[in-house]
Amino acid sequence: MSPKLGLGTAQFGLDYGITNKGGKLLDNQVKEILCKAEECDISYIDTAQAYGASEQILGKNLPSKHSFKLMTKLQSQRNLNLYSKEIWEDLFRKSLLNLNLKKIDSLLIHSSSDICTDKGFILVEWMESLRERGLIDRMGVSIYEADELSRIPIERFQLVQLPLSIYDQRMLRNGAIERLTDAGIAIHSRSAFLQGLILVPHSQWPSNLSMEFREHHAKISEKIHGSNGRMLDEALSFLFHIPNIEAVIVGTTSLAELTDIVTSWERVSTLANKFNYKLWSWENSNDLDPREWLIK
Repeated sequence: MSPKLGLGTAQFGLDYGITNKGGKLLDNQVKEILCKAEECDISYIDTAQAYGASEQILGKNLPSKHSFKLMTKLQSQRNLNLYSKEIWEDLFRKSLLNLNLKKIDSLLIHSSSDICTDKGFILVEWMESLRERGLIDRMGVSIYEADELSRIPIERFQLVQLPLSIYDQRMLRNGAIERLTDAGIAIHSRSAFLQGLILVPHSQWPSNLSMEFREHHAKISEKIHGSNGRMLDEALSFLFHIPNIEAVIVGTTSLAELTDIVTSWERVSTLANKFNYKLWSWENSNDLDPREWLIK
């Protein structure tokens, strides 16, 4: 089955994205984007307690009687330095209040390190209690590296969100996607455009990314443009044709961008891949991990 398109909302509450020049979206822009998403049958909306006011803005602007499946991520526990069901319960109830919902599709752990401690099982058990009470359908975890799967009780989760793009193919190459599929765990991909880097010329990339990666992008861009193609189409075509992905989460900074993404998604769904995307994989994880971009 082909993946569904999902909408990421970091830009709703934060000045998010290394190529985002416009900053946080205004309420009227969010409303337009959500109406377009509903019109185009976008299935999932992904947010997080750490995305500024994203949850509140979503709650105010979601279309009435929408059919979106909402997901949010629990605030990272590293800064709290304690494990308290009362704190988690308050955070979750606040999310439901912000989103103006009585239940959501999925609650995710924002950082797998939150359950990689001797008390991590308490957090997992509390999330399981949310399922038992009918407040969430699924519990999930967001990861950056495949080896995180070996440090958490993955069999107790129903959803994993992971990075995947034409340049970041690590989860395909290291078997993580195959492992999750075999375990019956749903997969959502994120970072489809590497915060927009894939869609802009290498000359517009920030200087803290390696020259080798810039040159790699320049060569791929030249190859695509030489065949009268677009980076957006190839980035989405790669993801659309990966089996066993439930959803591809994409961010947007405007209604026009979302419209272009949806049009491209519909177009690539009817076409076979033109390129051997395996050759485009980039192996330097520091260039692919947004957490590293901030400290170079």
